[in-house]
Formats: sequence, structure tokens, C-alpha cells
Amino acid sequence: MTITTKDLIMNTIDNKQQGAMFIQGEGKLSALMPFALDAIQEGVFILDCTTPNHSILHSNAAMRKITGVPNNLCQKTLGEVFEPENATWLITQTQKVKKFQETVEKEVLWSLGKSQLNLKITLMPIVEDGQVSHIIGTMQKVQQNEQQAEPLRQKHERYVTALEYAPYGVCFIGDDGKPSMVNRSLCQWLDMPLNFILKSHISNFFSEIDKAVFNQALQKVINSGRSYRGIELKLKTVTGQHMWVSLSMSRVANVENPYTIVQFVDVTKRKLEESELLKLATQDHLTKLSNRKVFDESLAMSIKQAKRYNREGAVVYIDLDNFKGINDNYGHKAGDAILQEVGKVLRDVFRETDTVSRIGGDEFAVIMNEVACDEAQSKADIVEQKIREIRITAHDKQVSVSASMGVQIFGGTNCQSEEAIIEAADKAMYSNKAASKNEGTAIN
Repeated sequence: MTITTKDLIMNTIDNKQQGAMFIQGEGKLSALMPFALDAIQEGVFILDCTTPNHSILHSNAAMRKITGVPNNLCQKTLGEVFEPENATWLITQTQKVKKFQETVEKEVLWSLGKSQLNLKITLMPIVEDGQVSHIIGTMQKVQQNEQQAEPLRQKHERYVTALEYAPYGVCFIGDDGKPSMVNRSLCQWLDMPLNFILKSHISNFFSEIDKAVFNQALQKVINSGRSYRGIELKLKTVTGQHMWVSLSMSRVANVENPYTIVQFVDVTKRKLEESELLKLATQDHLTKLSNRKVFDESLAMSIKQAKRYNREGAVVYIDLDNFKGINDNYGHKAGDAILQEVGKVLRDVFRETDTVSRIGGDEFAVIMNEVACDEAQSKADIVEQKIREIRITAHDKQVSVSASMGVQIFGGTNCQSEEAIIEAADKAMYSNKAASKNEGTAIN
């Protein structure tokens, strides 16, 4: 009488008591089990699901022939018997069998050394006390001629080629942070020899600011086993140039040597476009200073901080004298040149932490945080003097300009409103303008 795999497995599932005769004690098989399994032409293996790594309790001769391992596979793990790619797939399927307590049956292309086998693989659960205690697996070669095998080989080759020549970067990173695989796109972006990349910690290829962010994200993926998407960081090349990349990370943990797959998508063009749009929305196009929108938002924030920490700040208003006369007499080109020179003066005199803005045609305003009245007035006096020193050439003549300044201090728990502070600074500026007789003049 011929014993088939189906007969053995169905007999085990239909009669749990009889199935228990094959799996006895602490995972040991009865003396009859090896002979029964070896009589089956399909590859058979039995996994012990009570152990963390699902070790193999027993396998038959056909199974040993398929794996190329001549000795008994008893007590070996799936990672020890199969190649990493195969072991990863098989472990994933056993997890499904345990979770859903259902049979899995699939036809897969199996890597065995340099050859490829088309196998029909079946995994069937043995349930005891509501839990899957063992899994019976079978492997059967699917008979096919060369015409059938060729498409499978081509499909596998296309997959490998697609990954290697993908327009986005891909690398597999071990838990030591070093990549074990890098595709062509990533190599070209980094512009470094492959051997050098494989010996380096992957975080070394990010900007100094982003290195810590990347390592933190990678550690989260390693610890949680979950994927991570949408993080955008700067990748640096051997020339020191940077490119923006959007990263996706996914974890492959059910293998002997776990690793993380990281994909890099080039978003440099989009980031540059976003940066240009931000400049248009927040920057004065002529002087490159902040615009009125930024000034208003910064003043609101400065007032809140002044109230909270009981600190003083100042608003300095600057208005050019007789600027209309310069435009009328020497043209708008001359007027634009004057405005640009004023912008340079303001950037040079005030601190990097100050908000320097052009808020109108020939009006400028500066927000100084944590500053005393004397220091703010001193800065205003310096600016007024340096603006007087500005000279541009128009129509073969040198043109100069002067400015009127207004300073308003704000701060403390009873800080004034934005409107009141701006009105006071504006009033002080016009008061100084009325007292001044300086106007834009032409110097021959």
C-alpha cells in the first residue's frame, strides 16, 4: 500500500489522538515515524512551534535531497537549513499558519545554490488545546519543461535588474549600521566606490545636522519592527554637495541576520522650489530683507515673549528723506540702488537675531529683542550715519540720501499692543523728520 503525504497529514488532523502517536513526549518521534516519512516521495518536515525559533523535529529523505543536506535536519532552524531569502519567506508563512490556524499552500520559485526550483509548498497546522503546537510542511517539485521554466527565470532576473537599475536609491542595512547591498542609483548619488560605502556606517552619508535624526529613526524601526516613511533629510556626496532625499524604512527581522531596507527618493528639485516659494512669500525681492508679513508675525511673538519673561525689546522705524525726489530726478533704477544699499547697511548694523524688514516703498522697520533703550537708540544713530554715507552714481552724478529714525521700547507684563507700538515708533520717526532738514541731494 502506497502512503501519500495527504493520507499522513489528513490522518493526523482528523484524529488528534492518533496524531499524538507520531509526536510524543518532549518533541520526540515514535520509532515508526521516520520509516513512514521516508516512504513519501514528497519532501516532508515537522516544525516544533513551542520553541522560539521553530526548530525542525524531523524530516524525510526527500526533504534532505531537496535541501542538499545529507544528514538529519533534526533540531536545526529554518535559517540554518535554507538560504536567507527562502528562510525569510518560510518564516513569514509559518507565522500566518500559527495566527490563523489555517493551511497555506503556494507555488514558489525556490533558490537552491545557483539553480532555481519551482516548488509547491504546503504548511498545515496541528492544533492542541487551541494553539498550534506543530506544523507539518511538504515540498513537491512542480514538473515543468524548459519552456515553462524560462519565464520564471526571466521574471526573477527582471526583479533583480529592476532593483539594481531603479531610479531611486536602495540599500540593505545591518544592525551595525553598515550596508550589505547598495544599488547603482545610490552609488551614483554618493559618488563613492562601492567597497568604501559597504565599509561605512550609513549615517556618515548624511549632513551633520541630519545624522542624529537618521540614527534615531533607524533605531525606532529596529526596536519596533515597524516601517517608517516620509522623513526628509540631506544626503551629502564626496564633493560636499547636498541633495534632499525622502526616506522609507522597513524591517526584515525573521532571519538569522536581521536587516533594514532603506529607500531613497530624490526630492531636491521639490525642496528648492519650496524654498523659492517661501522666499517669495516672506522676503522683499529687491533688498532681500524680510517683508511686512514676517515683521508683523515676529512682532506678535516678541510681545508675547516680553510679557512672559518681563523683558524689553525695541522697534526701530526708518524712513528715507525725499526719496520721491531721487526717483523723479534720477529714475527708478537709482531709487532701487539706494534701497539695496540701505538694506546692506541694516544687515551690517543689526544683529542676526533681529528682524530686519522692508515694510513699504522707502520704509524699513527692525525688531530688537532683549535690548535696553540706550542700545536701541545707539544702533539707530549708527544706521542714520551710515545711510548718510551711501553714494551711488546716476546720470554721471553721485547721489546721496538721508533717513529719519524712530525708536519705541516695549516690554514688561503690561506691554502695549502691536498697533500701539508701531504707532509710537512711527510718530517718533515723523517727529525727527520734521526736525531734520536733511534731504536727498546730488553731489557733483
